[in-house]
Amino acid sequence: MQHVKDVFSVALKMRRDLHLTKTKAHVYIQPCNADVEEALLKHHTAFLVLSRSAEVHILSERSFPPNGCIYDSTEQGNVVYMQVQDLINVEEELNKLEKQREKQNVALHKISVKSSQDAQFSIEEEKVVIFCYINLSSTLSGNLSAKQGLSNPFIEELYGFKFSLPCCKFQ
Repeated sequence: MQHVKDVFSVALKMRRDLHLTKTKAHVYIQPCNADVEEALLKHHTAFLVLSRSAEVHILSERSFPPNGCIYDSTEQGNVVYMQVQDLINVEEELNKLEKQREKQNVALHKISVKSSQDAQFSIEEEKVVIFCYINLSSTLSGNLSAKQGLSNPFIEELYGFKFSLPCCKFQ
């Protein structure tokens, strides 16, 4: 019975993945052994109704499904084929995928622009913190040489910017 449940689950998953909720497809099942084949034949009608299939065919070991089928298998080795050749419009599906790809490219571009702006903003924030620290340390120490340290070549080389006094704008 577990084999039948697994085959049923795979068939429903295939329908859901392909968005075939309103159409009925032909399902072909290739069981892994004779016991599974007997169980599938016994529950054929229930499987047909519950899987919302047009027809359910049990394949023998030597028979093959028709062209235009997709397939998936269960953990036990049962293979489920679903004929989708006439149910899916390939051109329409390709157009949908192309539109999704374009949307993802636009979203990716927005994310990259935003991340570069955030990185620039964080650099500006760091410059302000450094300036405030130097200004605070010069005020607390009462030493005017700390203000002269704003034009220190070491700071310019380390952080890649200069402070301009007295308006304290970044260059």
